[in-house]
Amino acid sequence: MGHYFFDYEEKIVMIALSPALLDRIRGINWFHKVGEPLIGPQPVDVIQIYTWNGVPIYLHSDAWTDAKLEAHNALTSFLSRSHKAEYREWNILAAASREFLKNEVEAQMLPIAQAHKLTKVFLTTVQWCLLGALLEDAYRECSPPVRFFTDVLDIYEAGHFPCGWVEGKWPEGKLVVL
Repeated sequence: MGHYFFDYEEKIVMIALSPALLDRIRGINWFHKVGEPLIGPQPVDVIQIYTWNGVPIYLHSDAWTDAKLEAHNALTSFLSRSHKAEYREWNILAAASREFLKNEVEAQMLPIAQAHKLTKVFLTTVQWCLLGALLEDAYRECSPPVRFFTDVLDIYEAGHFPCGWVEGKWPEGKLVVL
Protein backbone atom coordinates (compact mmCIF):
# COMPACT_ATOMS: atom_id res chain seq x y z
CA MET A 1 0.00 0.00 0.00
CA GLY A 2 2.84 2.39 0.78
CA HIS A 3 4.29 1.77 -2.68
CA TYR A 4 0.94 2.60 -4.28
CA PHE A 5 0.81 5.88 -2.37
CA PHE A 6 4.32 6.74 -3.53
CA ASP A 7 3.34 6.05 -7.15
CA TYR A 8 0.26 8.21 -6.63
CA GLU A 9 2.36 11.07 -5.25
CA GLU A 10 4.89 10.75 -8.06
CA LYS A 11 2.11 10.80 -10.66
CA ILE A 12 0.57 13.94 -9.12
CA VAL A 13 3.93 15.71 -9.14
CA MET A 14 4.71 14.68 -12.72
CA ILE A 15 1.34 15.96 -13.92
CA ALA A 16 1.24 19.22 -11.98
CA LEU A 17 4.79 20.56 -11.89
CA SER A 18 5.58 22.01 -15.28
CA PRO A 19 8.94 20.86 -16.68
CA ALA A 20 9.08 24.14 -18.59
CA LEU A 21 8.78 26.13 -15.35
CA LEU A 22 11.36 23.95 -13.60
CA ASP A 23 13.72 24.63 -16.54
CA ARG A 24 12.96 28.38 -16.36
CA ILE A 25 13.99 28.41 -12.71
CA ARG A 26 17.12 26.36 -13.44
CA GLY A 27 18.05 28.84 -16.17
CA ILE A 28 17.81 32.03 -14.13
CA ASN A 29 20.94 34.16 -14.16
CA TRP A 30 20.48 35.26 -10.56
CA PHE A 31 20.67 38.97 -9.77
CA HIS A 32 22.77 39.91 -12.80
CA LYS A 33 20.89 43.21 -13.21
CA VAL A 34 20.71 44.40 -9.60
CA GLY A 35 21.54 48.08 -9.37
CA GLU A 36 20.38 48.66 -12.94
CA PRO A 37 16.98 50.16 -13.78
CA LEU A 38 14.10 47.80 -14.38
CA ILE A 39 13.21 47.69 -18.04
CA GLY A 40 9.69 47.78 -19.42
CA PRO A 41 6.35 47.60 -17.69
CA GLN A 42 6.20 45.66 -14.46
CA PRO A 43 3.38 43.29 -13.48
CA VAL A 44 2.97 45.04 -10.11
CA ASP A 45 3.69 48.53 -8.81
CA VAL A 46 7.38 48.71 -7.92
CA ILE A 47 9.78 50.86 -5.96
CA GLN A 48 13.36 50.18 -6.93
CA ILE A 49 16.44 50.31 -4.73
CA TYR A 50 19.90 50.18 -6.22
CA THR A 51 22.32 48.65 -3.70
CA TRP A 52 22.46 45.48 -1.62
CA ASN A 53 23.00 47.71 1.43
CA GLY A 54 19.32 48.70 1.28
CA VAL A 55 18.02 45.14 1.21
CA PRO A 56 18.00 44.13 4.92
CA ILE A 57 15.52 46.76 6.10
CA TYR A 58 12.96 45.60 3.53
CA LEU A 59 13.82 41.91 3.64
CA HIS A 60 13.21 41.73 7.40
CA SER A 61 10.10 43.90 7.44
CA ASP A 62 6.74 42.70 8.71
CA ALA A 63 5.12 44.19 5.61
CA TRP A 64 7.16 41.88 3.33
CA THR A 65 6.47 38.84 5.48
CA ASP A 66 2.77 39.71 5.54
CA ALA A 67 2.61 40.30 1.77
CA LYS A 68 4.11 36.89 1.00
CA LEU A 69 1.82 35.16 3.50
CA GLU A 70 -1.27 36.96 2.23
CA ALA A 71 -0.46 35.98 -1.36
CA HIS A 72 -0.06 32.31 -0.35
CA ASN A 73 -3.23 32.51 1.73
CA ALA A 74 -5.16 33.99 -1.19
CA LEU A 75 -4.22 30.98 -3.31
CA THR A 76 -4.99 28.37 -0.65
CA SER A 77 -8.25 30.05 0.29
CA PHE A 78 -9.37 30.13 -3.34
CA LEU A 79 -8.47 26.48 -3.85
CA SER A 80 -10.10 25.29 -0.62
CA ARG A 81 -13.35 27.06 -1.55
CA SER A 82 -13.53 26.45 -5.27
CA HIS A 83 -11.33 23.45 -6.10
CA LYS A 84 -11.44 21.10 -3.13
CA ALA A 85 -10.37 17.96 -5.02
CA GLU A 86 -7.32 19.64 -6.54
CA TYR A 87 -6.44 21.31 -3.25
CA ARG A 88 -6.05 17.89 -1.60
CA GLU A 89 -2.80 17.50 -3.55
CA TRP A 90 -1.29 20.69 -2.08
CA ASN A 91 1.01 18.99 0.44
CA ILE A 92 2.39 16.59 -2.16
CA LEU A 93 3.07 19.39 -4.62
CA ALA A 94 4.54 21.67 -1.96
CA ALA A 95 6.89 18.93 -0.73
CA ALA A 96 8.09 18.14 -4.26
CA SER A 97 8.55 21.86 -4.99
CA ARG A 98 10.55 22.40 -1.79
CA GLU A 99 12.78 19.44 -2.66
CA PHE A 100 13.38 20.83 -6.15
CA LEU A 101 14.28 24.24 -4.71
CA LYS A 102 16.62 22.74 -2.12
CA ASN A 103 18.40 20.71 -4.79
CA GLU A 104 18.44 23.27 -7.61
CA VAL A 105 18.48 26.75 -6.06
CA GLU A 106 19.81 26.71 -2.52
CA ALA A 107 23.48 26.18 -3.40
CA GLN A 108 23.36 29.12 -5.83
CA MET A 109 21.99 31.46 -3.13
CA LEU A 110 24.51 30.74 -0.36
CA PRO A 111 27.51 32.50 -1.98
CA ILE A 112 25.32 35.51 -2.80
CA ALA A 113 24.11 35.71 0.79
CA GLN A 114 27.67 35.51 2.08
CA ALA A 115 29.01 38.09 -0.36
CA HIS A 116 26.37 40.62 0.69
CA LYS A 117 26.25 39.65 4.39
CA LEU A 118 22.60 38.64 4.19
CA THR A 119 20.91 36.46 6.78
CA LYS A 120 19.08 33.19 6.21
CA VAL A 121 15.96 35.30 5.53
CA PHE A 122 17.45 35.94 2.07
CA LEU A 123 17.43 32.23 1.22
CA THR A 124 14.01 31.60 2.72
CA THR A 125 12.58 34.57 0.81
CA VAL A 126 13.86 33.29 -2.52
CA GLN A 127 12.64 29.77 -1.77
CA TRP A 128 9.23 30.95 -0.52
CA CYS A 129 8.65 33.12 -3.59
CA LEU A 130 9.71 30.36 -5.98
CA LEU A 131 7.56 27.85 -4.07
CA GLY A 132 4.63 30.21 -4.55
CA ALA A 133 5.34 30.46 -8.30
CA LEU A 134 5.55 26.67 -8.63
CA LEU A 135 2.25 26.22 -6.79
CA GLU A 136 0.49 28.98 -8.72
CA ASP A 137 1.61 27.25 -11.89
CA ALA A 138 0.63 23.79 -10.65
CA TYR A 139 -2.92 25.08 -10.14
CA ARG A 140 -3.01 27.16 -13.34
CA GLU A 141 -5.97 25.19 -14.72
CA CYS A 142 -8.01 26.28 -11.70
CA SER A 143 -7.50 29.90 -12.83
CA PRO A 144 -6.39 31.30 -9.47
CA PRO A 145 -7.22 34.98 -9.11
CA VAL A 146 -3.75 35.81 -7.80
CA ARG A 147 -0.47 35.42 -9.70
CA PHE A 148 1.77 37.35 -7.32
CA PHE A 149 4.57 34.80 -7.18
CA THR A 150 4.51 34.30 -10.95
CA ASP A 151 5.06 38.06 -11.26
CA VAL A 152 7.91 37.83 -8.73
CA LEU A 153 9.45 35.00 -10.77
CA ASP A 154 9.43 37.26 -13.83
CA ILE A 155 11.41 39.83 -11.85
CA TYR A 156 13.95 37.18 -10.79
CA GLU A 157 14.29 36.18 -14.44
CA ALA A 158 14.94 39.81 -15.35
CA GLY A 159 17.97 39.67 -13.03
CA HIS A 160 16.57 41.60 -10.07
CA PHE A 161 15.70 40.79 -6.47
CA PRO A 162 12.18 41.38 -5.13
CA CYS A 163 12.92 42.05 -1.47
CA GLY A 164 10.14 43.97 0.24
CA TRP A 165 6.68 45.51 0.33
CA VAL A 166 5.81 49.13 1.11
CA GLU A 167 3.04 51.71 0.96
CA GLY A 168 0.13 49.50 1.89
CA LYS A 169 -1.05 46.07 2.90
CA TRP A 170 -0.91 43.50 0.09
CA PRO A 171 -2.41 43.53 -2.52
CA GLU A 172 -2.35 47.32 -2.20
CA GLY A 173 1.10 48.83 -2.04
CA LYS A 174 4.33 48.35 -3.94
CA LEU A 175 6.95 45.66 -4.36
CA VAL A 176 10.49 46.71 -3.48
CA VAL A 177 12.99 45.48 -6.06
CA LEU A 178 16.78 45.63 -6.11
